[in-house]
Amino acid sequence: MGNVVAVICAGMMKRLGESKPELTGNGVLVKAAGGDKMNEETNIDKPVDFSLMGAGVLIACSFFIFGSLAHKFLGIPGPVLMIVAATLVKSLQLMPKKMEQGSYHLYKFISSSLTWPLEEALKTHKEKQGKLGVHSKVEVQSAKDLSLAYSPGVAEPCLEIAEDAEKIYDYTMKGNLVGVVSNGTAVLGLGNIGAGASMPVMEGKALLFKSFANVDAFPICLNTEDPDKVVETVKLLEPTFGGINLEDIAAPYCFEIEERLKQACNIPIFHDDQHGTAIVTAAGLLNALRLANKKLEDIKVVANGAGAAGVAIVKLLLNMGVQDVILCDTKGIIYEGRPVGMNPFKEEMARMMNKNQQEGTLADALVAAVYAIAGLIDETDIHADYVIPNPFDKRVAAHVAAAVAKAAMDSGVARKPIDVEGLRNKMLQTNEVPELVTTK
Repeated sequence: MGNVVAVICAGMMKRLGESKPELTGNGVLVKAAGGDKMNEETNIDKPVDFSLMGAGVLIACSFFIFGSLAHKFLGIPGPVLMIVAATLVKSLQLMPKKMEQGSYHLYKFISSSLTWPLEEALKTHKEKQGKLGVHSKVEVQSAKDLSLAYSPGVAEPCLEIAEDAEKIYDYTMKGNLVGVVSNGTAVLGLGNIGAGASMPVMEGKALLFKSFANVDAFPICLNTEDPDKVVETVKLLEPTFGGINLEDIAAPYCFEIEERLKQACNIPIFHDDQHGTAIVTAAGLLNALRLANKKLEDIKVVANGAGAAGVAIVKLLLNMGVQDVILCDTKGIIYEGRPVGMNPFKEEMARMMNKNQQEGTLADALVAAVYAIAGLIDETDIHADYVIPNPFDKRVAAHVAAAVAKAAMDSGVARKPIDVEGLRNKMLQTNEVPELVTTK
Protein backbone atom coordinates (compact mmCIF):
# COMPACT_ATOMS: atom_id res chain seq x y z
CA MET A 1 0.00 0.00 0.00
CA GLY A 2 2.92 2.29 0.65
CA ASN A 3 3.57 2.03 -3.08
CA VAL A 4 0.18 3.48 -3.97
CA VAL A 5 0.68 6.32 -1.50
CA ALA A 6 4.13 7.04 -2.86
CA VAL A 7 3.11 7.16 -6.50
CA ILE A 8 -0.08 9.17 -5.97
CA CYS A 9 1.16 11.72 -3.45
CA ALA A 10 4.50 12.48 -5.08
CA GLY A 11 3.91 11.72 -8.75
CA MET A 12 1.48 14.58 -9.23
CA MET A 13 3.48 17.32 -7.54
CA LYS A 14 5.04 18.68 -10.75
CA ARG A 15 1.60 19.46 -12.11
CA LEU A 16 0.61 21.78 -9.26
CA GLY A 17 -0.21 24.97 -11.06
CA GLU A 18 0.46 23.61 -14.56
CA SER A 19 -3.12 23.20 -15.82
CA LYS A 20 -5.79 25.43 -14.35
CA PRO A 21 -9.52 25.45 -15.10
CA GLU A 22 -10.96 28.69 -16.38
CA LEU A 23 -14.54 29.66 -15.51
CA THR A 24 -16.33 30.92 -18.60
CA GLY A 25 -19.87 32.06 -17.94
CA ASN A 26 -21.90 29.01 -16.99
CA GLY A 27 -19.23 26.57 -18.02
CA VAL A 28 -15.60 25.66 -17.59
CA LEU A 29 -12.86 25.63 -20.20
CA VAL A 30 -10.05 23.23 -19.35
CA LYS A 31 -6.86 23.81 -21.32
CA ALA A 32 -4.85 20.59 -21.22
CA ALA A 33 -1.12 21.15 -20.92
CA GLY A 34 -0.17 18.34 -23.26
CA GLY A 35 -2.39 19.26 -26.18
CA ASP A 36 -3.50 16.78 -28.80
CA LYS A 37 -0.78 14.49 -30.11
CA MET A 38 -2.99 11.59 -31.14
CA ASN A 39 -3.20 12.23 -34.85
CA GLU A 40 -0.02 14.01 -35.77
CA GLU A 41 3.54 14.15 -34.56
CA THR A 42 6.10 16.89 -34.95
CA ASN A 43 9.44 15.73 -36.32
CA ILE A 44 11.89 18.42 -35.28
CA ASP A 45 14.79 16.80 -37.09
CA LYS A 46 13.45 17.36 -40.62
CA PRO A 47 14.30 20.52 -42.58
CA VAL A 48 11.75 23.29 -42.10
CA ASP A 49 9.88 24.74 -45.07
CA PHE A 50 9.84 28.39 -44.04
CA SER A 51 7.56 29.27 -46.95
CA LEU A 52 4.73 27.68 -44.99
CA MET A 53 5.42 29.59 -41.82
CA GLY A 54 4.31 33.03 -42.99
CA ALA A 55 2.17 34.50 -40.28
CA GLY A 56 3.86 32.49 -37.56
CA VAL A 57 7.28 33.88 -38.41
CA LEU A 58 5.92 37.42 -38.65
CA ILE A 59 4.14 37.21 -35.30
CA ALA A 60 7.04 35.52 -33.50
CA CYS A 61 9.66 37.91 -34.92
CA SER A 62 7.46 40.88 -34.06
CA PHE A 63 7.25 39.59 -30.53
CA PHE A 64 11.01 39.11 -30.46
CA ILE A 65 11.57 42.74 -31.45
CA PHE A 66 9.00 43.92 -28.92
CA GLY A 67 10.52 41.64 -26.29
CA SER A 68 14.01 43.02 -26.86
CA LEU A 69 12.73 46.57 -26.41
CA ALA A 70 10.71 45.56 -23.34
CA HIS A 71 13.76 43.88 -21.83
CA LYS A 72 16.01 46.88 -22.49
CA PHE A 73 13.74 49.82 -21.66
CA LEU A 74 11.09 48.38 -19.32
CA GLY A 75 13.31 45.98 -17.43
CA ILE A 76 11.09 42.92 -17.93
CA PRO A 77 13.17 39.87 -16.90
CA GLY A 78 14.49 37.64 -19.65
CA PRO A 79 12.96 34.41 -18.24
CA VAL A 80 9.50 35.99 -18.30
CA LEU A 81 9.87 36.96 -21.93
CA MET A 82 11.15 33.49 -22.80
CA ILE A 83 8.12 31.83 -21.22
CA VAL A 84 5.70 34.20 -22.96
CA ALA A 85 7.48 33.68 -26.29
CA ALA A 86 7.34 29.90 -26.00
CA THR A 87 3.66 30.08 -25.05
CA LEU A 88 2.92 32.31 -28.05
CA VAL A 89 4.61 29.96 -30.49
CA LYS A 90 2.91 26.90 -29.00
CA SER A 91 -0.49 28.61 -29.06
CA LEU A 92 -0.56 28.87 -32.86
CA GLN A 93 -2.75 25.76 -33.06
CA LEU A 94 -4.03 26.43 -36.58
CA MET A 95 -0.64 26.37 -38.26
CA PRO A 96 0.17 23.43 -40.55
CA LYS A 97 2.43 20.60 -39.47
CA LYS A 98 5.60 22.06 -40.95
CA MET A 99 4.78 25.37 -39.36
CA GLU A 100 4.68 23.61 -36.01
CA GLN A 101 8.10 22.15 -36.78
CA GLY A 102 9.25 25.68 -37.36
CA SER A 103 7.86 26.76 -33.99
CA TYR A 104 10.46 24.58 -32.32
CA HIS A 105 13.28 26.30 -34.21
CA LEU A 106 11.79 29.72 -33.49
CA TYR A 107 11.59 28.81 -29.81
CA LYS A 108 15.28 27.85 -29.87
CA PHE A 109 16.14 31.07 -31.72
CA ILE A 110 14.23 33.28 -29.28
CA SER A 111 15.41 31.48 -26.15
CA SER A 112 19.03 31.48 -27.35
CA SER A 113 19.09 35.27 -27.07
CA LEU A 114 18.17 35.07 -23.40
CA THR A 115 21.44 33.52 -22.30
CA TRP A 116 21.28 33.93 -18.53
CA PRO A 117 18.65 31.30 -17.66
CA LEU A 118 19.97 28.85 -20.25
CA GLU A 119 23.57 29.14 -19.08
CA GLU A 120 22.58 28.73 -15.45
CA ALA A 121 20.45 25.69 -16.24
CA LEU A 122 23.32 24.06 -18.14
CA LYS A 123 25.75 24.85 -15.33
CA THR A 124 23.41 23.36 -12.72
CA HIS A 125 23.29 20.07 -14.61
CA LYS A 126 26.91 19.95 -15.72
CA GLU A 127 28.78 20.80 -12.53
CA LYS A 128 27.52 17.68 -10.74
CA GLN A 129 26.93 15.56 -13.86
CA GLY A 130 23.19 15.36 -13.27
CA LYS A 131 20.93 15.77 -10.28
CA LEU A 132 20.91 12.32 -8.66
CA GLY A 133 23.26 9.93 -6.88
CA VAL A 134 23.10 6.72 -4.84
CA HIS A 135 23.65 7.01 -1.09
CA SER A 136 24.00 4.16 1.40
CA LYS A 137 21.52 3.76 4.29
CA VAL A 138 24.04 1.75 6.33
CA GLU A 139 27.68 2.34 7.17
CA VAL A 140 30.38 0.00 5.91
CA GLN A 141 33.37 0.81 8.12
CA SER A 142 34.47 -2.64 9.22
CA ALA A 143 34.60 -6.27 8.18
CA LYS A 144 31.54 -6.93 10.32
CA ASP A 145 29.59 -4.16 8.60
CA LEU A 146 30.52 -5.65 5.26
CA SER A 147 29.55 -9.17 6.31
CA LEU A 148 26.10 -7.97 7.45
CA ALA A 149 25.33 -5.77 4.45
CA TYR A 150 26.77 -8.20 1.93
CA SER A 151 28.15 -11.73 2.05
CA PRO A 152 27.51 -13.86 4.05
CA GLY A 153 24.79 -11.97 5.97
CA VAL A 154 22.85 -10.91 2.89
CA ALA A 155 21.86 -14.55 2.30
CA GLU A 156 19.42 -14.46 5.23
CA PRO A 157 16.94 -11.92 3.79
CA CYS A 158 17.31 -13.63 0.39
CA LEU A 159 16.10 -16.90 1.94
CA GLU A 160 13.24 -15.13 3.73
CA ILE A 161 12.04 -13.55 0.49
CA ALA A 162 12.41 -16.82 -1.41
CA GLU A 163 10.06 -18.41 1.12
CA ASP A 164 7.58 -15.52 1.24
CA ALA A 165 7.66 -13.08 -1.73
CA GLU A 166 5.82 -10.36 0.24
CA LYS A 167 8.79 -10.02 2.60
CA ILE A 168 10.66 -8.19 -0.15
CA TYR A 169 8.83 -5.11 1.16
CA ASP A 170 10.33 -5.70 4.64
CA TYR A 171 13.93 -6.40 3.72
CA THR A 172 14.59 -4.23 0.64
CA MET A 173 14.02 -0.74 -0.74
CA LYS A 174 11.27 -1.95 -3.10
CA GLY A 175 8.39 -0.52 -1.06
CA ASN A 176 9.77 3.02 -1.31
CA LEU A 177 11.24 2.83 -4.82
CA VAL A 178 9.54 4.14 -7.97
CA GLY A 179 10.73 3.64 -11.53
CA VAL A 180 10.34 6.78 -13.67
CA VAL A 181 9.94 5.35 -17.18
CA SER A 182 10.01 7.21 -20.50
CA ASN A 183 10.93 6.60 -24.11
CA GLY A 184 11.38 10.29 -24.90
CA THR A 185 8.54 10.55 -27.43
CA ALA A 186 6.69 13.50 -25.83
CA VAL A 187 9.13 15.38 -23.61
CA LEU A 188 7.73 18.59 -22.15
CA GLY A 189 7.07 20.94 -25.08
CA LEU A 190 10.00 19.60 -27.08
CA GLY A 191 8.28 16.62 -28.71
CA ASN A 192 10.00 13.39 -29.71
CA ILE A 193 13.62 14.09 -28.77
CA GLY A 194 14.63 10.53 -27.92
CA ALA A 195 15.28 8.47 -24.80
CA GLY A 196 18.73 9.87 -24.04
CA ALA A 197 17.62 13.50 -24.33
CA SER A 198 14.77 12.78 -21.91
CA MET A 199 17.18 11.77 -19.13
CA PRO A 200 17.43 15.25 -17.50
CA VAL A 201 13.64 15.36 -17.20
CA MET A 202 13.45 11.87 -15.71
CA GLU A 203 16.20 12.76 -13.26
CA GLY A 204 14.18 15.85 -12.37
CA LYS A 205 11.05 13.84 -11.75
CA ALA A 206 12.98 11.44 -9.51
CA LEU A 207 14.28 14.50 -7.65
CA LEU A 208 10.71 15.69 -7.08
CA PHE A 209 9.72 12.31 -5.65
CA LYS A 210 12.57 12.54 -3.17
CA SER A 211 12.21 16.23 -2.35
CA PHE A 212 8.45 16.35 -1.86
CA ALA A 213 7.66 12.91 -0.41
CA ASN A 214 10.99 11.29 0.53
CA VAL A 215 10.32 8.55 -2.01
CA ASP A 216 13.32 7.03 -3.79
CA ALA A 217 12.97 7.06 -7.57
CA PHE A 218 15.20 6.09 -10.47
CA PRO A 219 15.05 7.20 -14.13
CA ILE A 220 14.54 4.47 -16.73
CA CYS A 221 14.93 5.78 -20.31
CA LEU A 222 14.01 3.15 -22.90
CA ASN A 223 15.39 3.48 -26.41
CA THR A 224 12.32 2.19 -28.23
CA GLU A 225 9.02 3.49 -29.60
CA ASP A 226 7.54 -0.01 -29.72
CA PRO A 227 4.78 -0.30 -27.07
CA ASP A 228 5.34 -4.07 -26.86
CA LYS A 229 8.97 -3.57 -25.88
CA VAL A 230 8.11 -0.88 -23.32
CA VAL A 231 5.51 -3.14 -21.70
CA GLU A 232 7.82 -6.16 -21.72
CA THR A 233 10.73 -4.22 -20.20
CA VAL A 234 8.69 -2.64 -17.42
CA LYS A 235 7.07 -5.98 -16.61
CA LEU A 236 10.54 -7.54 -16.29
CA LEU A 237 11.51 -4.76 -13.86
CA GLU A 238 8.55 -5.44 -11.55
CA PRO A 239 10.61 -7.27 -8.87
CA THR A 240 12.74 -4.14 -8.38
CA PHE A 241 10.20 -1.33 -8.11
CA GLY A 242 7.26 -0.77 -5.78
CA GLY A 243 5.55 1.40 -8.38
CA ILE A 244 6.02 2.71 -11.92
CA ASN A 245 5.59 6.33 -12.98
CA LEU A 246 5.21 6.58 -16.77
CA GLU A 247 6.42 9.91 -18.07
CA ASP A 248 6.46 11.81 -21.37
CA ILE A 249 5.28 8.96 -23.60
CA ALA A 250 3.35 10.16 -26.65
CA ALA A 251 -0.37 9.52 -27.13
CA PRO A 252 -2.04 7.32 -28.13
CA TYR A 253 0.56 4.71 -27.14
CA CYS A 254 0.73 6.01 -23.57
CA PHE A 255 -2.86 4.85 -23.02
CA GLU A 256 -2.17 1.40 -24.42
CA ILE A 257 1.04 1.00 -22.41
CA GLU A 258 -0.60 2.07 -19.17
CA GLU A 259 -3.61 -0.23 -19.57
CA ARG A 260 -1.49 -3.25 -20.52
CA LEU A 261 0.88 -2.71 -17.60
CA LYS A 262 -2.01 -2.36 -15.15
CA GLN A 263 -3.26 -5.74 -16.33
CA ALA A 264 0.16 -7.41 -16.32
CA CYS A 265 1.74 -6.01 -13.14
CA ASN A 266 1.01 -6.40 -9.45
CA ILE A 267 2.34 -2.94 -8.59
CA PRO A 268 0.74 0.49 -9.13
CA ILE A 269 1.14 2.00 -12.61
CA PHE A 270 0.82 5.78 -12.70
CA HIS A 271 1.05 8.03 -15.75
CA ASP A 272 1.91 11.48 -14.49
CA ASP A 273 0.98 13.29 -17.70
CA GLN A 274 -2.51 11.84 -17.31
CA HIS A 275 -3.28 11.35 -13.63
CA GLY A 276 -1.07 14.00 -12.04
CA THR A 277 -2.43 16.74 -14.28
CA ALA A 278 -6.01 15.52 -13.87
CA ILE A 279 -5.80 15.47 -10.07
CA VAL A 280 -4.58 19.05 -9.77
CA THR A 281 -6.91 20.37 -12.48
CA ALA A 282 -9.90 18.81 -10.71
CA ALA A 283 -8.76 20.14 -7.33
CA GLY A 284 -8.47 23.63 -8.76
CA LEU A 285 -11.88 23.26 -10.39
CA LEU A 286 -13.50 22.25 -7.09
CA ASN A 287 -12.24 25.36 -5.36
CA ALA A 288 -13.05 27.58 -8.34
CA LEU A 289 -16.61 26.31 -8.14
CA ARG A 290 -16.68 27.03 -4.41
CA LEU A 291 -15.65 30.57 -5.23
CA ALA A 292 -18.34 30.87 -7.91
CA ASN A 293 -20.99 29.09 -5.79
CA LYS A 294 -21.55 26.35 -8.40
CA LYS A 295 -21.73 22.54 -8.31
CA LEU A 296 -20.00 19.95 -10.47
CA GLU A 297 -23.25 18.50 -11.75
CA ASP A 298 -24.49 21.93 -12.90
CA ILE A 299 -21.56 23.00 -15.07
CA LYS A 300 -20.61 22.42 -18.68
CA VAL A 301 -16.93 21.60 -19.32
CA VAL A 302 -15.12 22.14 -22.60
CA ALA A 303 -11.67 20.52 -22.68
CA ASN A 304 -9.35 21.86 -25.36
CA GLY A 305 -6.82 19.13 -26.19
CA ALA A 306 -7.33 15.37 -26.44
CA GLY A 307 -3.85 14.19 -25.61
CA ALA A 308 -2.80 12.32 -22.48
CA ALA A 309 -3.67 15.16 -20.11
CA GLY A 310 -6.95 16.21 -21.75
CA VAL A 311 -8.36 12.69 -21.89
CA ALA A 312 -7.41 11.96 -18.27
CA ILE A 313 -8.93 15.23 -17.07
CA VAL A 314 -12.24 14.47 -18.78
CA LYS A 315 -12.33 10.90 -17.45
CA LEU A 316 -11.75 12.10 -13.89
CA LEU A 317 -14.34 14.89 -14.11
CA LEU A 318 -16.92 12.44 -15.44
CA ASN A 319 -16.11 10.10 -12.58
CA MET A 320 -16.59 12.92 -10.08
CA GLY A 321 -20.05 13.79 -11.34
CA VAL A 322 -19.71 16.32 -14.17
CA GLN A 323 -22.60 15.61 -16.55
CA ASP A 324 -21.93 17.76 -19.59
CA VAL A 325 -18.48 17.54 -21.20
CA ILE A 326 -17.21 18.42 -24.66
CA LEU A 327 -13.73 17.24 -25.64
CA CYS A 328 -11.98 18.88 -28.60
CA ASP A 329 -8.92 17.96 -30.63
CA THR A 330 -7.29 19.40 -33.76
CA LYS A 331 -10.30 18.25 -35.83
CA GLY A 332 -12.90 19.85 -33.57
CA ILE A 333 -15.43 18.31 -31.19
CA ILE A 334 -15.07 14.56 -30.60
CA TYR A 335 -18.33 12.66 -31.06
CA GLU A 336 -19.48 9.13 -31.81
CA GLY A 337 -19.20 8.31 -35.49
CA ARG A 338 -16.94 11.22 -36.39
CA PRO A 339 -15.39 10.20 -39.73
CA VAL A 340 -11.93 11.77 -39.36
CA GLY A 341 -9.17 11.91 -36.78
CA MET A 342 -10.50 9.10 -34.58
CA ASN A 343 -8.81 6.14 -32.89
CA PRO A 344 -9.94 3.55 -30.31
CA PHE A 345 -9.16 5.86 -27.40
CA LYS A 346 -11.16 8.75 -28.83
CA GLU A 347 -14.00 6.36 -29.68
CA GLU A 348 -14.05 5.34 -26.03
CA MET A 349 -14.19 8.98 -24.93
CA ALA A 350 -17.02 9.69 -27.40
CA ARG A 351 -19.07 6.90 -25.79
CA MET A 352 -18.33 8.17 -22.30
CA MET A 353 -19.47 11.74 -22.87
CA ASN A 354 -22.39 12.87 -20.72
CA LYS A 355 -22.22 9.66 -18.69
CA ASN A 356 -21.01 9.00 -15.18
CA GLN A 357 -20.42 5.28 -15.03
CA GLN A 358 -16.65 5.01 -14.40
CA GLU A 359 -15.51 2.76 -11.59
CA GLY A 360 -12.22 1.34 -10.41
CA THR A 361 -9.71 1.47 -7.60
CA LEU A 362 -7.35 3.89 -9.31
CA ALA A 363 -10.25 6.27 -9.94
CA ASP A 364 -11.15 6.07 -6.24
CA ALA A 365 -7.59 7.01 -5.33
CA LEU A 366 -7.52 9.92 -7.81
CA VAL A 367 -10.78 11.35 -6.47
CA ALA A 368 -9.48 11.03 -2.91
CA ALA A 369 -6.36 12.97 -3.91
CA VAL A 370 -8.48 15.67 -5.57
CA TYR A 371 -10.56 16.33 -2.46
CA ALA A 372 -7.52 16.17 -0.20
CA ILE A 373 -5.75 18.90 -2.21
CA ALA A 374 -8.83 21.08 -2.62
CA GLY A 375 -9.66 20.80 1.09
CA LEU A 376 -6.39 22.41 2.15
CA ILE A 377 -7.73 25.85 1.21
CA ASP A 378 -10.47 27.09 3.55
CA GLU A 379 -13.24 29.55 2.73
CA THR A 380 -11.39 32.56 4.14
CA ASP A 381 -8.30 32.04 1.99
CA ILE A 382 -9.80 31.00 -1.34
CA HIS A 383 -9.80 33.56 -4.15
CA ALA A 384 -9.53 33.68 -7.93
CA ASP A 385 -5.73 33.38 -7.92
CA TYR A 386 -5.52 30.79 -5.15
CA VAL A 387 -7.57 27.67 -5.86
CA ILE A 388 -4.82 25.06 -5.40
CA PRO A 389 -2.09 24.98 -2.73
CA ASN A 390 1.47 25.99 -3.39
CA PRO A 391 3.58 22.94 -4.41
CA PHE A 392 5.91 23.63 -1.48
CA ASP A 393 3.05 23.42 1.02
CA LYS A 394 4.19 20.57 3.30
CA ARG A 395 0.58 19.61 4.04
CA VAL A 396 -0.06 18.41 0.49
CA ALA A 397 1.89 15.14 0.55
CA ALA A 398 0.66 14.23 4.06
CA HIS A 399 -3.03 14.83 3.36
CA VAL A 400 -2.96 13.21 -0.08
CA ALA A 401 -1.12 10.16 1.27
CA ALA A 402 -3.67 9.73 4.06
CA ALA A 403 -6.65 10.19 1.74
CA VAL A 404 -5.28 7.74 -0.82
CA ALA A 405 -4.45 5.20 1.90
CA LYS A 406 -8.05 5.32 3.13
CA ALA A 407 -9.40 5.01 -0.43
CA ALA A 408 -7.15 2.01 -1.03
CA MET A 409 -8.42 0.27 2.10
CA ASP A 410 -12.04 1.08 1.32
CA SER A 411 -11.68 -0.30 -2.22
CA GLY A 412 -9.81 -3.43 -1.09
CA VAL A 413 -6.49 -2.94 -2.89
CA ALA A 414 -4.34 -2.15 0.15
CA ARG A 415 -1.77 -4.82 0.95
CA LYS A 416 -2.25 -4.21 4.68
CA PRO A 417 -4.43 -2.01 6.93
CA ILE A 418 -3.07 1.50 7.46
CA ASP A 419 -3.28 3.82 10.46
CA VAL A 420 -4.44 6.79 8.37
CA GLU A 421 -4.17 9.45 11.08
CA GLY A 422 -0.80 8.09 12.17
CA LEU A 423 0.41 8.32 8.60
CA ARG A 424 -0.84 11.89 8.22
CA ASN A 425 0.60 13.09 11.54
CA LYS A 426 3.97 11.43 11.01
CA MET A 427 4.36 12.97 7.54
CA LEU A 428 3.33 16.40 8.81
CA GLN A 429 6.01 16.18 11.49
CA THR A 430 8.87 14.73 9.45
CA ASN A 431 7.84 14.90 5.75
CA GLU A 432 8.75 11.20 5.60
CA VAL A 433 6.67 8.13 4.81
CA PRO A 434 6.62 6.08 8.07
CA GLU A 435 7.81 2.51 7.88
CA LEU A 436 5.36 1.19 10.51
CA VAL A 437 1.91 2.64 9.95
CA THR A 438 -0.17 -0.54 9.97
CA THR A 439 -3.09 -0.99 12.31
CA LYS A 440 -3.21 -3.83 14.81
